[in-house]
Amino acid sequence: MTYLRSEYLYGQAEGVHFFIRNKFSYALTLLFLASYETQWPTFFDDIFLLLKPPPESGAQPLNPHVSNFFFKLILEMSSEVADQILKNARQFSAERMARDGRIRDLVREKDAAKINTAVLAIVIESKQVLDQARAENAKEKVSTLEEVVDNGVRAFASYVPWIDINLTVTPDTITLLFSLLSDPALSIRLATCSSLRGIVSKGLKVASDKLKVIQVLSLTPVLQQLEAQTVATRSTLPEYSHDVETFREALARLTNVLGLELVSLCNDSMLPPDEVQTSGELLIELVPIALRFLADTYDDTSFSIFPLLTEILNSYKKMKQASPHTYMTAEKREFLVDTLTILVEKLKWDKDANPEDFDDEDMMFFENMRKDIRKTIDSIYTFDSELVTGTISEKALNTLSEYEAGSQLSWESAELAVYLVFMYGEIGGKEKGRGRTAFCVAPPNIPKEARKTVDYSNYPLTPQGEMMQALIRSRISAYPHPSVAMQFFETAARYADFFK
Repeated sequence: MTYLRSEYLYGQAEGVHFFIRNKFSYALTLLFLASYETQWPTFFDDIFLLLKPPPESGAQPLNPHVSNFFFKLILEMSSEVADQILKNARQFSAERMARDGRIRDLVREKDAAKINTAVLAIVIESKQVLDQARAENAKEKVSTLEEVVDNGVRAFASYVPWIDINLTVTPDTITLLFSLLSDPALSIRLATCSSLRGIVSKGLKVASDKLKVIQVLSLTPVLQQLEAQTVATRSTLPEYSHDVETFREALARLTNVLGLELVSLCNDSMLPPDEVQTSGELLIELVPIALRFLADTYDDTSFSIFPLLTEILNSYKKMKQASPHTYMTAEKREFLVDTLTILVEKLKWDKDANPEDFDDEDMMFFENMRKDIRKTIDSIYTFDSELVTGTISEKALNTLSEYEAGSQLSWESAELAVYLVFMYGEIGGKEKGRGRTAFCVAPPNIPKEARKTVDYSNYPLTPQGEMMQALIRSRISAYPHPSVAMQFFETAARYADFFK
């Protein structure tokens, strides 16, 4: 404690030697773990004395060095006693597991409220001083205070999963967190999103309590507003594109977590019917925002929604099994249509991409992305096969017709049209028939010995046959881009029976 006072309260906190601060905070955390239960029960009280020194001490009331060290200490402690990823990475120890549980219980009982009060008080005061420093254009001070607020919010996020939610979800904390979502500093906004994800996903014994937390937070209008703001910023201030895309990804992840919790509530058989209905209504309100993030041009943002998308489709599958004739509603049908339209567009190459410059890892990423999207489309097919086949064939045929008529297509649109023809034949498996019967409506009773001599061109084409005919007729194989030609010949080889 003497070292802390001299170096952090009155000194320069080891100057630019951040690694010393990190090592010391970790060493102090280990000491805390070993002594808190029996030898040093006043650990936090002693730390709090540094945060608010008496006026006669001469120390500044809001000391960024002490504040950052305190936050770092909280982060380290939460990692040691509650971080499941860290626990899984270590060799299992029953003794360590029991000790961590006792420390969590002891902190909840004695110091959790004081820790939470101290963290939030520093964040609130620092944010007020930060706003003033920004108004005065005091850049160095702004940088220091942004770090304090950022670390404070991350410290808050670290203990949200394991202390009483009545401490972390209050009118004051909700107001604070929502205000920080609009802070100019990206790091603060990202830390706030992390805190809200922790609150939403926190495990609660009673499902009704989870619903109440979600209702109190009322995140959907906030997400809707921020999503629209980031789209506007993206188009008007391209110089901030990196910050915008990073923040949109964080918002998408928050939307995903909120949606997953609502789907879980909708599927909870122990929840009263009226609360299940309320959960469903909240999910319906959230879905349009989730779809906008799913349609984002940046893959990281779009893929953040895939877990929610998968769970929604899984819940539809359960509903179909329980009530096959009545499960499909107008809202579900609209969701499937919108989702499918977005997914088909996500199959397209980015307009700035150059496959010839891609290495094996990049190509594998893109191919795996297409596989994942196709799996989701296959799931939609199980609910409405005509919707999927109709959407894919319409998109492909319209594009091929435009090219045949002389329209100028971008290479990625041309490649997508060819890929959709390739993909069409694989959706639904055996339902479309095999061999030549996949491309024409031939009689089912043709003798086996006569099949090789029958002129199948006399029979009307199936939808897949019409797509192959449109592909050949469009002469898109001559498109001046190697990716289009490669996809064309891969499709022609895949469906060689069409030419027989």
